[in-house]
Amino acid sequence: MTAEKDQVGKVLSRDAILAVKDLKEPQRVEVPEWGGAIFVKEMTGHEREQFETFAASKVKDGKMDLSGLRISLLLVTLVDCNGLRIFGPEDASKLNSKSGTVLAKLGGIAQELNGLGATAPEELRKNS
Repeated sequence: MTAEKDQVGKVLSRDAILAVKDLKEPQRVEVPEWGGAIFVKEMTGHEREQFETFAASKVKDGKMDLSGLRISLLLVTLVDCNGLRIFGPEDASKLNSKSGTVLAKLGGIAQELNGLGATAPEELRKNS
């Protein structure tokens, strides 16, 4: 057991795991089109689970309807300088009326920060 423990590393306790600060710091993004900057954050496990559940609900007959995915991601990941969400579900249509270029830029940053690459829809489709 000792040799195995040395190869794998330290075995963590419940308290050690819960004490770890593992969320990345929100990323400041300049948005000149909006006249300032905004922060994009990493989702918690709960937020990601909710997002993935929503995404999985968009799969019909093996095909994913991508409408609403970017806005849903941005509603969860756009935060103020204190890390607090600045938009709620009621803001989805208003936020979606903003520049598609800006939303795509912010959505790309949110995807990258949250490990949702270009293959994310494919992965979500497989998990549904």
